Amino acid sequence: MSDFNEIVSNIKCKQDFLNFIQLLIEDLHKNQWGNNTLSSYLEGMEGWVDDMDGYFKNIQDYETLRRIKNNEVDWKIFASILIASSMYE
Repeated sequence: MSDFNEIVSNIKCKQDFLNFIQLLIEDLHKNQWGNNTLSSYLEGMEGWVDDMDGYFKNIQDYETLRRIKNNEVDWKIFASILIASSMYE
């Protein structure tokens, strides 16, 4: 998963995000994820989002930290993606 950090930093558009999702799917099939059930994955996501300010501070990504603190993240779109993914085929 550590190789994904560079890929994430280069996401600039919808197609980049779709490519990233495909890589995640492939990685899930190849590797043993610690959170390999939907429940544990969502619990991990909840915990990470709750603590993500600390993560971005630790890696000194102050621009992302600033955007989070100023609510410049479109949380509604991310929430829409999550809920739609529960039923979209």
